[in-house]
Amino acid sequence: ALAIYSAWYMTKSYADDGVARTSFLDRNKVSVYTYGAPNVGNSTFASEIQDLVYRIAYNQDIVARIPNFLEYTPAGKLYFISPDGLITNPEKLTN
Repeated sequence: ALAIYSAWYMTKSYADDGVARTSFLDRNKVSVYTYGAPNVGNSTFASEIQDLVYRIAYNQDIVARIPNFLEYTPAGKLYFISPDGLITNPEKLTN
């Protein structure tokens, strides 16, 4: 969770008061890979970091699904690790 928040903070181009500022890092050069990380923010936060984060989770891991009671939203591109060790992108699965 801290890795996701840190990447967002260091690449944002505005201060907490809404005033424009220069980001610490070039957003095009930052990517975060998490393994089994929980959800860390609401839908606004998730949309801001969607292109920075790659989430890898075991498909039966409960931690990657919590907290779900605070309107937290999954952020980033999600990939599942199946019980047999295969990594799949759920967006590309077909029925």
